[in-house]
Amino acid sequence: MPIAHLPTGIHLSYLDSGPPPSSTPGSYTTLLCLHGVAFSASVFTLAAQSAPSKNLRFITYSQRGYTGSTPLSAEEAALTADPVACARDYVEDLVEFLEYLARKEEGVEKVVLVGWSKGTNLCVGLLSPLFTSVSSDIRARGLKHVKSVVLYEPPGNLMGLPLTEDYKAAMLAPIPEGLGKEERDGVVARRFGEWIGGYYEHPDVNSGEYATNPTGHFTFTAEQDWAREAQEPGMVSHGFHWRLALTPREISAISLSAATSSFIPITLLYNRRSAAYLIEAARCWKEWGGNAREIGRGKGNHFWFVEDAEGWLGAVIEAIGELEGKEV
Repeated sequence: MPIAHLPTGIHLSYLDSGPPPSSTPGSYTTLLCLHGVAFSASVFTLAAQSAPSKNLRFITYSQRGYTGSTPLSAEEAALTADPVACARDYVEDLVEFLEYLARKEEGVEKVVLVGWSKGTNLCVGLLSPLFTSVSSDIRARGLKHVKSVVLYEPPGNLMGLPLTEDYKAAMLAPIPEGLGKEERDGVVARRFGEWIGGYYEHPDVNSGEYATNPTGHFTFTAEQDWAREAQEPGMVSHGFHWRLALTPREISAISLSAATSSFIPITLLYNRRSAAYLIEAARCWKEWGGNAREIGRGKGNHFWFVEDAEGWLGAVIEAIGELEGKEV
C-alpha cells in the first residue's frame, strides 16, 4: 500500500482503487472509508476491488497503531493516554488525510465519507462543533472536502446508550485468573470477534426485541493474504479506550448535533442480523430525527461489505443518491 506522509509527521498506509476506467475527474464519486476496531484498511479490499465497476473510486487508510501507519505511543499502547485526546488525534489525522488527497490525487477534491463501526466516531467528531477538542479552523479545513456522510453500523456508545444484553453476554464475562496481559488481550479480542461477527435472529428489531446469542458467525477466508492482514486483534484494547468524551451524556450530545444540525447531508445504514448494540444505535438515530435505513434485505450482518461487496456498495450508492438528490 502507498504511504501518506502528513505535515504533522504522521504517516498513514492507504488503499486506493484509483479512478474508474475511462473516467475523467468529476465524472465519478470517491468514497473515503474509515475502518473500525481491530481491522485495518485491508478489511475493505473486496469493496475496493468492486468499486470501479460501479463508477466509484474507493480510498481507505489504516489509522494510527495499525500495520503500515504510525505506531501508537507508549502511553497509547499502555492505555494511559487521555482517551479524548486520542480521539482528537484520529479526527485531525482524518483532516490531514483529506487535504493530502486534495493535493496529491487528481479528482479527489471532495469525497463521501463512509465510517464503519467505530470509524463512525471520526465522522461525528469531524461534523459536530460540540466535539471541541478539534478547533473550528481544523474542522472547517476537513469539511470543505466532504460532500456527504454515511455512518455504517455505529456502536451504541456513540449515541451514549447503555450496553445491550448481547454485549454483556459476550464481553463482560469474567476472564480466567492467572493469565498474562497478552493472553488476557487475546481472550478479549476473541470474544469481540465472535460478538461483532455474529448473525442474530432478532424477534422484532422495530420494538427492540433482540436475540442475545448469535446463531452463526461471519468468518474470513484464511487463505487470502488480505484477510489475514486485515485482522489486528492487538488493537482491540486501544480501540475500546479512545472516545469522543468522558461521559455518555456528553457523547450523546455530540452525536445528536451531528444528526440534526449538520449542514452536510448524513445518513445511517444498518443490517438486520447485526448485534443489538448496533441496531439500537440506528433506532436512537431515528428517534433523534436522523436519516436511517436498513440494508441487506435481511441477509447481512456487520461484515456485509465483505460478504457481499457489490450488494453493500449498491446500498451505499442508493443512500448517497437520496442524500444528494441525484444519481451517483
